[in-house]
Amino acid sequence: MTLAQNSSNGGYWLIVNGREGSAHSEQHTLYSFNVSSSGLSPTPVMSNFSSAFTTAETQRMVLKVSPDNTTLGILESIDRIGDISLLTKMNFNSATGQFSNQTAVSVSSSANFKANSFEFSSDSQKVYLIKDNLLVKDLSTPGVYARTITTPTLPTPVAYGSINLWHIQRDKYSHILLAGNGLNYLAKIDNQNSYANSVLVLNYVNLNNALPSNNSNNVISNTLPQFIPGSSVPSDCPSLGPLTSEPNTSNFIYSGYSNITVGTNYNITQTGLDIQMEAGDYIRLLPDSYVKTGSNYRARIIPCFMHRFSNYDSASGDDEQSNLKIKGVSIYPNPTNSIFTIDSRNQKITGIEIYSIDGKLIYNENVNTDTFKLDISSYSRGIYIINIQTNNGEKVSRKLIKE
Repeated sequence: MTLAQNSSNGGYWLIVNGREGSAHSEQHTLYSFNVSSSGLSPTPVMSNFSSAFTTAETQRMVLKVSPDNTTLGILESIDRIGDISLLTKMNFNSATGQFSNQTAVSVSSSANFKANSFEFSSDSQKVYLIKDNLLVKDLSTPGVYARTITTPTLPTPVAYGSINLWHIQRDKYSHILLAGNGLNYLAKIDNQNSYANSVLVLNYVNLNNALPSNNSNNVISNTLPQFIPGSSVPSDCPSLGPLTSEPNTSNFIYSGYSNITVGTNYNITQTGLDIQMEAGDYIRLLPDSYVKTGSNYRARIIPCFMHRFSNYDSASGDDEQSNLKIKGVSIYPNPTNSIFTIDSRNQKITGIEIYSIDGKLIYNENVNTDTFKLDISSYSRGIYIINIQTNNGEKVSRKLIKE
C-alpha cells in the first residue's frame, strides 16, 4: 500500500492492491480510500490493473506515487524463479483517486531484471531501482534501458564486507536515501534528476549502529519508513534566535520552531540546569557557546508541529501541568493580550523577571505578594519567559504567550 495527497480536499488517498478471483489471478484491483479530517471512507474508488505475470509463483508488489502526484509506479516481483521483476506505471487523478492508462516500463533487455524496491526522482521523470545493483531509468525516453550506477568502494572501517542495497526511500527534503546489509551508513543519490550524471554517495549519514540489525556486523537490515507526502515541516513554524543568553532558571524545552540559532557566546551558567532545544529543520550553535559543568544541553530535530514550549522536571519526567502543581505557581490567562496574573497560592512572590525569547531582560521588579498582576498590552506579540522568585528560595520559569 501507499499514500498520496488528495488534491480535492487536502487529505490523502490510501492506495491498496487487491487480487480478483484466485490467489494468483492476473487481474488486480487498485483501491483508493479517501482519508480526510472526518476519517477513512469505507467506500473506495476502484481501478483495474492487469499483472504481467501469469505464473502461480510467489508475487510481491511495491506501490509508490511520484512527487508531482500524477503517476503511480508498480513494481512486481516473483521471488522463487530468478527474482524476475517488472515495472509498470499508471496515470493518477489525485482529485478522484482513479488510475488509468497502464503502461509497461522497459527497464532492461535481460529477462531476469531484479529489483526489491524503487523510488521516483524529485522531478518525477526518473526511477531508481535497487537490489543487486542500483539502476536509473528515464521515463521520458521509453526506448532507452536503465543505466547501472556504480557502487563506490569504501575503505575500512567504513565498509563492512559486501554491501547490498536493499531499501530506498524519499525524505521530506526530497533526498533519495538508501540502506542495506553491509553498510552502517545511509547512502544518498546525488544529481538525482540527471539520468547520465546521478551518483551514489555511500557515506552520507553515519548511523553509529543506531538501527537494529540481525547480522554479525551490526549493520542495517530493517526497511526505511515510507515518506508521507505533505509531512514536511509546516512553513508557518517560526525561527528562533540568535539566543544571546539563557534566561531560564529551571529546566526548559525550546520547541515549536522550524530552526533555532544559538548565538556567539551563548552560555548556560547555572549548575544542574537542563536545557533542550527542538526544531524541525536545524539547530545551529555559533562559536564559543558554553555549558557549565553539571548542566545538560540537548538538541534534537523533531517536526515543529508535534510539540510546544514546556517546562519539565528531568528527574521525575513530569510535564508542565504536573510541574505547576508541584511548584504551586500558575499564570493565567495564557495566552493573553493585556493583563495576566501570577498566583503563588501558599507562598509569597518576591521577584519577577520577564525575558523576551531571544534572552533580553525587559522587566525586573522586587515584590512581596502571593498574587501579581501585570499589563503587557504594549508588548509585541510572541512568547516570553517569566522567572519567578518565591520566599522559600524557589526559582521557577513559565512561558507566557502574548497575542
